Amino acid sequence: MLFRSILHGRDLKSERWFSVDKPIKNEAGILKNATTYFRFIATQDNDNGRIVDRPRASLVLCRTQTGRWHQIRKHLSTHLSHPIIGDSVHGDSRMNREWKQKWGLPPERICLHLLRLNVPPNPVTPTGISVMDPLPPDLAHILLPPSDEEEEAGNCRLDRKS
Repeated sequence: MLFRSILHGRDLKSERWFSVDKPIKNEAGILKNATTYFRFIATQDNDNGRIVDRPRASLVLCRTQTGRWHQIRKHLSTHLSHPIIGDSVHGDSRMNREWKQKWGLPPERICLHLLRLNVPPNPVTPTGISVMDPLPPDLAHILLPPSDEEEEAGNCRLDRKS
């Protein structure tokens, strides 16, 4: 599975794929191994807070090796200190409010989206299955270049990595 996520902050460890290999507690409170791979794709910087109406954000690809409950969300928030925008459980409530009020993030929206699902060949699906899902309009809106009016108003859009 491959996910896209828009998260608070930037300056991730690397612009290449890197892994977080930290255990996560399951529903019974037992620690289980968990590995997630991340890759930085694009960023929106605010010059360390000097550009007031422009939040820091990054677009990241996320690929899980294991499938633990809230694995991507926990690894980004707890282990990398970059919570997913809109994550009301593992995220930053002040930042989420700001995104909803200033930049139109829909209520109850978490900026995590399944991009690709691959099911390997098996007895039920001998050729396997590969499904891709385009980014929904509400998340794509955040990633589009700003219009002149939005740019003047300081609305956020992410700049693609060169």
